[in-house]
Amino acid sequence: MKEKRFSKEVLVKKLAVPVIMFAILLCGCLLSTKQVCAASKLVHLKANKTYKSYDFTRDGKPDTFKYTIYRSNGNAYARIYINGKYRQTIYMVRGGSLDYVKISKSNTCLVATRGAFHGNSFQAYYYSDKKFRAVSNSFKGRGDYGSLKSVSGSYVTVETSNYRSNAVYHVKYKVKNGKFTYCSKRRVR
Repeated sequence: MKEKRFSKEVLVKKLAVPVIMFAILLCGCLLSTKQVCAASKLVHLKANKTYKSYDFTRDGKPDTFKYTIYRSNGNAYARIYINGKYRQTIYMVRGGSLDYVKISKSNTCLVATRGAFHGNSFQAYYYSDKKFRAVSNSFKGRGDYGSLKSVSGSYVTVETSNYRSNAVYHVKYKVKNGKFTYCSKRRVR
């Protein structure tokens, strides 16, 4: 009876192909996940801070962005400056903040969280002709209080609550062609 012997060379040849195929598959999965995550982004912007890394004007180049909040007759307003120039004022009701939302390179918007008594509201704005233009019916199907929670792919998730029931929900919207479409609402607490 003849005994088979495996040499190191034969063993390396037999294992090399599966190991290389696994490495290629793993790299492909990691790269595709990283591209989706890198494309979408949510940045909670702070008043009186200058930002230089984000493309607000949707021209593919980073802009210098700053906003300030001022009050007049009990109302709050956000003054917006792009690339060192005053562009416009956005009504913020009683107060609030702005968020930068990036779905893709050419699909970015500004979302105003406007505070009022017994709740707040959201308004999305797209930059066009040197001005932020309001998106009508941006956010439907949410509770009294909310905040932007996350952006993933072409979806924006809002965490919302109702002050009467203490229930907390995640409401998901699909952003496509400048429109926010209600997708789902899931109770998380």
